[in-house]
Amino acid sequence: MLIYEDGKVSTKRYWDISFAHTCNDDEATAVERTRHLLEEATRIRLMSEVPWAPS
Repeated sequence: MLIYEDGKVSTKRYWDISFAHTCNDDEATAVERTRHLLEEATRIRLMSEVPWAPS
């Protein structure tokens, strides 16, 4: 991130992502968990605030 303040320019990291291993699942379980989370996230975002009816 670029910051301009009092006539001076500085930079600052916006975020710092940790890539530490935090999952102890085997590959099959991790794949299934990831698939479930993606499907749930998609389902939630596909919900409409108003009913939809095809014409």
